[in-house]
Amino acid sequence: MIITGKPTFIATYAPSNDTEQIISSGLDSTYSSYMFVFTDMYVHTATSSFTFQTGATYNTATTSAPYVAYHNEDGTSSGGAFESGIAWSSQTTFVQMHRRMGTSSDDCMAGIMVLVDPASTVHEKYFYYSINHTMDLGPASSLTVNQGQIKTTSAITQIQFKADSGNISGTIQLYGIT
Repeated sequence: MIITGKPTFIATYAPSNDTEQIISSGLDSTYSSYMFVFTDMYVHTATSSFTFQTGATYNTATTSAPYVAYHNEDGTSSGGAFESGIAWSSQTTFVQMHRRMGTSSDDCMAGIMVLVDPASTVHEKYFYYSINHTMDLGPASSLTVNQGQIKTTSAITQIQFKADSGNISGTIQLYGIT
């Protein structure tokens, strides 16, 4: 994943068994892009997925096209393909960033997401991310690479991260990219 520009640290968020993490300050016209760094994120309900959504009421239409690669820990299975189960086509529900995270002591997610030009009121917004997480199936290590479009010309001033079921814990750092 290529990130052009210089990252400037803005804030750290540390949900701890919380239902959600809302980031509603720091997303403005100061920077052309914003980067979210996820460290040791995990869900508290087995087979849940980490999700996000934007907009004042968290229902902005979003389109995405994820690619997922995986490898079972015991080496018996591996593969990669377009993941239609978490692809969005102008849907207003929360975007699943991956599939089926486990809840074992070594299950977690880490990665980077970039939101491009969220303050624009002229064009729709773009995002891309690369995350690695442990799946409960196998168990397996899974890499999800996704890019998409947030279909609004309104400025995006907040984003919400949550599990599709249960609570989340971990660290999210916000950076502005010049």
